Amino acid sequence: MSSNIFKIVLIVFACVFVIFVIYISIPFTALFVHGVIEGLKYDSAQEPKPQVTYGEFSLELTYTVNDKTINIKDVYVCEYSGYDESINLRRWNGYIKSSQEVGFLIFCDKSTKVFCKLGDPSYYMGDSQQEPHPIIIEDKGMVSGVITEDELLKNYEIKIISWNVMPPIENSFEEFRNTENTVDG
Repeated sequence: MSSNIFKIVLIVFACVFVIFVIYISIPFTALFVHGVIEGLKYDSAQEPKPQVTYGEFSLELTYTVNDKTINIKDVYVCEYSGYDESINLRRWNGYIKSSQEVGFLIFCDKSTKVFCKLGDPSYYMGDSQQEPHPIIIEDKGMVSGVITEDELLKNYEIKIISWNVMPPIENSFEEFRNTENTVDG
């Protein structure tokens, strides 16, 4: 008889466990199914795409270091790299054409590297109002921050003489349209 009681208790326990697992998994299953359905509805043709997706901007940087004048002429390339729907933002890549880097190394010693970085490519492609400037970053193994031209001169004897980059383009963007909520007629 105790064997039958044990089997009954085991069956009841198994039923309770199954009901518990189903109860816990229903919300997660519903979220998963909803995500799959929404993912199938996503249409990349509805991304707010820029009219102009590629640009080249001539640049010239002239500076002195240790009484030597250095002049750099190159091209800053900006390319559209897609739309991030999760944060509602167009993504851009920017790099120096000759080196494929995001900026210029203008000073280097045993422990310090100083870079001149061009800033956000979205500005040059007409997708941002925040105007970049030559961002000077001091790197001592890790990026330590932006330094001013006065600090650059005082700490490293580097003087920026001129910094010229072509102005940003005028661009237009297709706005996101949800076709499920449009009215014909």
